[in-house]
Amino acid sequence: MWTTDTDGALRVKALASGSSANAFLVESPQGKVLVDAGLSARRLSDLIRHYEVFHAPLLGILITHEHSDHVAGADVLARQTGAALIGTPGTLGAMRIGAKADRQPLAAGSTRSLGPFEIHAFPTSHDAADPVGYHISCGQWRVGVATDLGHCTPEVLAALRDTHLTVVEANHDRGRLAANRDYSTMLKQRIAGDRGHLANEQTAALLQALAEDDHDRWVWLAHLSQE
Repeated sequence: MWTTDTDGALRVKALASGSSANAFLVESPQGKVLVDAGLSARRLSDLIRHYEVFHAPLLGILITHEHSDHVAGADVLARQTGAALIGTPGTLGAMRIGAKADRQPLAAGSTRSLGPFEIHAFPTSHDAADPVGYHISCGQWRVGVATDLGHCTPEVLAALRDTHLTVVEANHDRGRLAANRDYSTMLKQRIAGDRGHLANEQTAALLQALAEDDHDRWVWLAHLSQE
């Protein structure tokens, strides 16, 4: 759990992070959003009830891309709560979404307001239809979520520069990936490719670049491989 240390007006909790499921809860007294919903709707609802502090309405579910470990419970949870499903047109088009769900497209490079939040979607490099990360502002506080990155693009670096909490992928060690006997050559190439997942050395280089910024920052390493 990360919370602003001065007024406690913004809290972030990782409900799941890894190769099997991903979901981050961002909440304020005026509302909350999920970034990804990679667990079942029932499990997500249970976790939100357990960890939420402000008990404010769920305003939106921000989808980074359509892979199942990011969207498993998104459609059902959106219909149960009335929360908007927000993602790029390509991502929403690639998902299975019921007719009653409130779809709200947000193109990469665009920004929109949602309750107390200002949400900016920035493009990422991953083998999905139209993937993005999210820069979320609430008052004076800024959170960046960037997982499933084949490599760090200038857009990713720019979006994360001013964040107080930076959630970034650190998926694998290149040597251990190459030596893994359970992965096929094709799978290894996918993971290590420019549209796969970020290696630890790449994450380190990104964080070194961000360290040049002159403000306090918390960093969460996300989407770590279980292998």
